[in-house]
Amino acid sequence: MSTRRSIWLRGIAKISRKTYGGRPLVALGRGSRAGCVRYLARIAGGLKEHGRIALGMAALTLILMGSHGQVLAQQQPSSSGLYTCKDAQGRTLTSDRPLPECLDREQRELRRTGGTLRRIEPTYSALELADREERERKSQMGMARRTEEQRRERALLVRYPNPAAHERECAEALASLDAILRAARQHLQALASDRSKLEDELEFYKGNPSRAPEALRLRMEDTQRRLEAQRRFIAAQESEKERLRTRFEEERARLTPLWSLAAGRPQT
Repeated sequence: MSTRRSIWLRGIAKISRKTYGGRPLVALGRGSRAGCVRYLARIAGGLKEHGRIALGMAALTLILMGSHGQVLAQQQPSSSGLYTCKDAQGRTLTSDRPLPECLDREQRELRRTGGTLRRIEPTYSALELADREERERKSQMGMARRTEEQRRERALLVRYPNPAAHERECAEALASLDAILRAARQHLQALASDRSKLEDELEFYKGNPSRAPEALRLRMEDTQRRLEAQRRFIAAQESEKERLRTRFEEERARLTPLWSLAAGRPQT
């Protein structure tokens, strides 16, 4: 016990003897914190007799006891549990306090009776934290994509429960487009025939086209525009047919293993 602390304790002991008949002061040195506080509170009850000096002594004693208790708490090992981790060399380390060798990796706090009490995350720098967040973001995006793919596969399997259903819809969709293309090509041929007749009529004015009737020239221009529009329409329908064929082929590739699983057959 330090000299200054002893002086103040003797001073309070003197006040205690005057007020409470010489009750020993050993509780302040060895007793519990709560017991010391209750004892000092009783001493503080004699402030009217001893004035502000007693108050100062009591307050300083509390401060000294608090600092002394903190030092003892720091010197004594933690009794809440054990800490364990694997270091960079793969060794398992165990201690009664967090391990500085494992600040860059996860540690586990264990109960004295066994089992994991909690997990302690590594200590990251700002750069490491940003990298970790970016990896977590990419991982979440990947999980979202896989979830969406699984949802689409389930929807496809409901729509096409077997290969026959898929082939039937594919054939119907392509047949419908083929019918549209046949009609469009027939209309294109009719427009081409009309233009040929108009060209025959304009042949008479070949030497001087400005003398051709206005109505004839307008019919020729209109027929030409309709021919170009019909060609564009046919090209778009042919592109749509190719797109449909590609879509059904991709769906068939995705559905084949799902059909096998649904039928209980091994995938090939």
